This record gives sequence, C-alpha cells and structure tokens, in this order.
Amino acid sequence: MKKPILITIVFLVVLCSCVNDNEIEKTDNVRPSLEEMQVAFDLISIDEKQENAELVLIQDDKLWEEMNIQLVGYKAGWGYLDIYAVIKECEEIVLIKPGWGSYTFEYILTDLNKDGDVEMIGFFDWGSGIVRSILFVMNNSGEFEEVVLQDEENDFFSYYDLEYDSRKNTIFADAASYSDTEVSKMKLYYEDGMYCFEHE
Repeated sequence: MKKPILITIVFLVVLCSCVNDNEIEKTDNVRPSLEEMQVAFDLISIDEKQENAELVLIQDDKLWEEMNIQLVGYKAGWGYLDIYAVIKECEEIVLIKPGWGSYTFEYILTDLNKDGDVEMIGFFDWGSGIVRSILFVMNNSGEFEEVVLQDEENDFFSYYDLEYDSRKNTIFADAASYSDTEVSKMKLYYEDGMYCFEHE
C-alpha cells in the first residue's frame, strides 16, 4: 500500500523540478545597461553625424518584458538621428529608423498574427522635403516581417495615432496627405499569412 504513495511523491518532485527549470529559462536574459550597450555600439561603424550625438536609452519596460528588446537612439538637439533595437543581451543590433526625418516614431506591441509571440508594429517618418511614413513589423528575433501595401500612394502619407482594436484584431491609424487636407483612416491586419495595409 505504501508504493503508490512513494511513486506519487517522486512524480511531484520531478514535476516541481521541471517547473523551476522552465522559470529559469524565462528569466535567463539579463537586461543590459546603457553602458554595456555603448560598448557594443563602439564596435560597429557609425557615420560622421553620430560622432557628435549621444547614445540614449528610449525607456520601455514592456518592450523588454515581452520581447527582450531595448531601443536606443543617437540624439542630437531636439530629435533622434538613428534608432536601433538591441536584441536580448546585445546579441544583435538592428537599425529601425535611419537618421533623416526624425519627426515621428510611434509603435505598439500586439500579437496581430496570433502566433503566441508579440510583435512590434509601428511607423516612422523619413525623408527631407516630401516626408513619408514607413511602416514596419518586427518580431522578437529582430527580423522585419513583410507588409503587403494595398494602396500605391500610401508611402506618401504621414501616419500617426496608432490604435489596436482587439475585437477586429486590427490596427488603425490616422493618415494625412500633402494633397488632401482631410484626415483619412488606414488599417493594418493579418490575413491569409500576410500583413495587409490599406485605406479603411
């Protein structure tokens, strides 16, 4: 009669051990400090405009907690030059926004494709003269997902005020045009294995 009890105890010990191991794996990535990231950036080539700029942390605890990504940017004066994503413990440094057009940089975190992993989805303005918004979708490996643009002219819009509608699983954004004073709506959704972006 004692053998089943002994087997149950052994099973529970093994189960608890597995749970503890899983918890260790989840917290394995140690968040690097700005000083540690500065060392990593010193090892990569930077252009002349960054030499007089300061590398600063764009603080977002949720981005680190959900994706193990930190944002840093070279800041000069009122705006950021380049903005980078530092993946995990400086395993990879990915350029998100190039220097020209540091007017808008906006993003939200959501699992739009419902694969169980959060993506970073956002816009930034780029260019001089005719400034246009660039859309990006980045996964937690620092890779950019392809977005299918449904409207040819949407590269020439400026997007802002991102909002996620959980009922429709769709991201909406206001869109302004140089040729039209009326603000229109854009939507980003995931369908048939693709991220699709179009006028509402």
